[in-house]
Amino acid sequence: MSRFRLIKRLMGVALIAFPYAGCQPSPQNLSHGGQPEGLLPKVSAAAVKAEESSQPLVLESGGKAWVEGAELPLEAWYSLYLNQNCVGVSYLAVKPPEIQGSNLLRLVNRDIIEVHSEAGHSQRSERYVESLERPSGQLLSFTETLSTDEATTETNADVRAEVLTLTTTVEGKAVTTNLPVPTGAWGPLGTLALLRQVAKLPEQPYQAQFFARQLNKFVKVNLIRSQPELITLPGGVVEELSPVEMVLSNGELEVRSKNWISPAGELVKSVGQSGFTMFQITQSAAELIEAEIKVSALLQATVPIDKPITAFDAPSITYKITAANRDPFTIFTSLVNQPVTSINARNAEVVVTAFNPLHLSPDDNLQAAPGIDCSQASTWIPFQAPAIQSLANELLGATTEPLEPATTLTLGVHQRLEQKILSRQFARPDQTVAAKAGDCTAHATLLVSLLRARGVPARVASGLNIVAAGQESQGVFHMWCEAWVGDRWLTLDPFWGTVGRQADHLKLLESPLGGENPYDAVLPVLQVIPQLTISL
Repeated sequence: MSRFRLIKRLMGVALIAFPYAGCQPSPQNLSHGGQPEGLLPKVSAAAVKAEESSQPLVLESGGKAWVEGAELPLEAWYSLYLNQNCVGVSYLAVKPPEIQGSNLLRLVNRDIIEVHSEAGHSQRSERYVESLERPSGQLLSFTETLSTDEATTETNADVRAEVLTLTTTVEGKAVTTNLPVPTGAWGPLGTLALLRQVAKLPEQPYQAQFFARQLNKFVKVNLIRSQPELITLPGGVVEELSPVEMVLSNGELEVRSKNWISPAGELVKSVGQSGFTMFQITQSAAELIEAEIKVSALLQATVPIDKPITAFDAPSITYKITAANRDPFTIFTSLVNQPVTSINARNAEVVVTAFNPLHLSPDDNLQAAPGIDCSQASTWIPFQAPAIQSLANELLGATTEPLEPATTLTLGVHQRLEQKILSRQFARPDQTVAAKAGDCTAHATLLVSLLRARGVPARVASGLNIVAAGQESQGVFHMWCEAWVGDRWLTLDPFWGTVGRQADHLKLLESPLGGENPYDAVLPVLQVIPQLTISL
């Protein structure tokens, strides 16, 4: 078995114990982090014998409710590291059912994971599980959808007369299995209930059974909670958490993990086998990680165009655009110099006209005035940072003419930064200054920061740029800048060093980048690119 296949299998086994996964991001680098203690220490024979000799208290479903209705909904986001590299993110929730008046629980788990091999290959998977249970933890039904680069697997399960009927469908072929449900067994997300109960019970060994969906079997789980201890989490935060050792077994396989839980039994950190480490994170942090993984899968997306690049040198170009499942009229931004006309539900025309900012007619490129978001600092536009202020002063000096800062800063960024291909990582402008290199997003956000540092409202624009592809051409993702100069938005492209709108730029959206997730200005464009067909 190759190392890459082994990693994939170990990941599946590790997530049996932890039905959630993800990464602790930072604005500096979403793919770095984690903890060095990713591997559990080997268990001594004496410890195993002592553990087996103790009489655990059995925790069964079917008794009292493990979570009160007033606590719902419960939501949590988690990050997963493999060998200190962030490989995925997960969402977990316990909610009331959507049927009004019902007292059942709806448990939801969604994982998105990307693992890289030593050869540079990647394997992405997305898993969604939803189970319907009684408040006591008795499983009634669950569904699971697992999508990988190779195939999509759908699983439906129902419990009737103490029998679990499991139907798994892969590429249209269905297989049904009937499994007896052990008395008191928990559903596929049963470890949640177990950890919450163990947190409120005396420190002693506990035992239970739950359905491990990766194995399609009911397995035993042994838990031992110890005295609380101080744990350092990513970011240097120190919390007092209770360690819970967990051992899953089905007679053929044994999986060990060490988990740290809050006084309420909420999982905060977990260390599993084969280098896996997991942390609880915020929703915004989880959204950043998920967006980065999705961007990674779409980096190579292009729109083929059967015309040479010289065809796009004209001052005005009419693009005929077809979208697979959307009206292109809803995709492209309609502007004075980029009017969009809908032809039918799947086709539209976009006319892009280039313009010289020094010779604007009164009606050219007029749009609504900028809001405050285009002038203030944010996480991804930190124009108050010393590196940004220093570079703005160096490039501009005492310039005050409205158009000159935009032109000078655009050319200055173009000349200072080495061009890189589009990356999955969204760099902060102060990092870009230090690196002296970056992709189009890095060029654009740095220019926006420099403009705001000099009091010029600015935002990023995202869309398509027509570039050469052999004897033909293609549309690729591109980000540039727009600055409010006088009474209009002026298009600036620091990546190519151009001032003024070019006819080979098709705009889809703009953003002040005032929120927590910069990928909101990237992902929507990348996601529609595979759906588009463009001709002149």
